Amino acid sequence: MIGEAGVRFSILDEGMVTVATSGTSREPIARFERKCPLAFLDRALQAAPSKLASTTVWTIRVGSSLNTEDHLPSWAVRWWLMAIAAVASVSGVVLVGQSIRTQAELATMKGDFVATAIHDLQAPLALIRVVGETLGVGRYIADDRIDEYRKLLRLEAMR
Repeated sequence: MIGEAGVRFSILDEGMVTVATSGTSREPIARFERKCPLAFLDRALQAAPSKLASTTVWTIRVGSSLNTEDHLPSWAVRWWLMAIAAVASVSGVVLVGQSIRTQAELATMKGDFVATAIHDLQAPLALIRVVGETLGVGRYIADDRIDEYRKLLRLEAMR
């Protein structure tokens, strides 16, 4: 924000004389100051106590001459922004709800499909097993029943 109208950035030496400045020259409404040693970026100088004792302290000053109330949007604009945010939030909740309901319906459909497929596979296999056991044990009454069992096995295997 340095360089914008109404913002002033200054560096002052130990005698509070301006060394560098940017921004407008109007008197700032809001001002922030911080004192720093001149060698504040050099870690080796900060670690040595003897050198820190002789280090001069400079001041960094940031100020703003802008009136913040002049740049705030009107209440109507704020109200519309809040209304749009509320509508967006409600729309998001509705979409999430629909997504959850759709996922639940798909899970139910998948479960029904699996149950139906398992039943459709188990019924013919059970009949094939029973006919096979009947033929294997020899519990048929006549030889003409073997032909009937053969047709039943082929039909159920195709199913």
